[in-house]
Amino acid sequence: MNTSGLIFYIFSAAITVRFRALASSGLLFYVADSTVSPSTWMSVYLQNGHLVFNVQTNSMNSESIQSNYRYNDGQWWEATLLRLYNFMALVCSLM
Repeated sequence: MNTSGLIFYIFSAAITVRFRALASSGLLFYVADSTVSPSTWMSVYLQNGHLVFNVQTNSMNSESIQSNYRYNDGQWWEATLLRLYNFMALVCSLM
């Protein structure tokens, strides 16, 4: 594998979370490189009912995408979050 292929895998992630929410804000998923002073992280949370996918890496500034729909309706949802280098996607569906 050449270096560009390796970089693709280092900066790629696919995550699926299933959740049901009544509160308008809350953390669903968080991972970081350090518990003391993280320089890279990935998080999924609700903000005003909207789902937010946030990524911070050493190679890019913090980037986030937010859903148009509000998910704090008490229904069970499945959210798939995709990151391929600088591309981010968020897909949600009812369970």
